[in-house]
Amino acid sequence: MKKLKEIMNRDVHSIHPIASVKEAADMMASLDLSVLPVCQDGKILGALTDRDMTRRIAATGRDPGTTFAKDIMNPYSAILWEEDSVKAAERIMEEKGTHWILVTDQDRTLVGIVSLGNIARTDNARAAGNVVRKISRSRKKVG
Repeated sequence: MKKLKEIMNRDVHSIHPIASVKEAADMMASLDLSVLPVCQDGKILGALTDRDMTRRIAATGRDPGTTFAKDIMNPYSAILWEEDSVKAAERIMEEKGTHWILVTDQDRTLVGIVSLGNIARTDNARAAGNVVRKISRSRKKVG
């Protein structure tokens, strides 16, 4: 069974908790990211997503230049260890309704990120479809 360290993206960027949301948005835009881990001294404090920015900044009229990443990040991020299995990532994605997992080493230091796309490129691409289906069922209907 494949481990997360075999499929994860190691080129992961993060932002400091007292960086502004504007800085985070600029970084996400320039790197074409939808999620940005919030870390201090290599330790994960949470994650900031484009959805967080939309819901907690744009929709509320807060100033992204004066609001800190820590103020709107999700502290309950999906986190697994690099030695965990791809199956464990699929299970956590389904449970948390997320398309990504932050990956740590044994010291709980951020070392990578696994996306649904990484899972789709594994030998069992069918699993990614199952995760998407389960996530989609758990979301509220629009319209």
